[in-house]
Amino acid sequence: MIYACPPSPSPASIYRVADLCCGSGMASLNYLKAYPTVSSLTLIDQSEERLNMAKKRID
Repeated sequence: MIYACPPSPSPASIYRVADLCCGSGMASLNYLKAYPTVSSLTLIDQSEERLNMAKKRID
């Protein structure tokens, strides 16, 4: 998914990210590794169990 994102002029220009249907949070974790300047990450998932799993993985 990260490789499918359009290139940013600079990774430093990415500050806020929303992960819709975040599941276990693996994609979000990889995104944060690729773009360490992200200051705000919003996780959204229909399943509260998966959302809690993603939050634990990210923290």
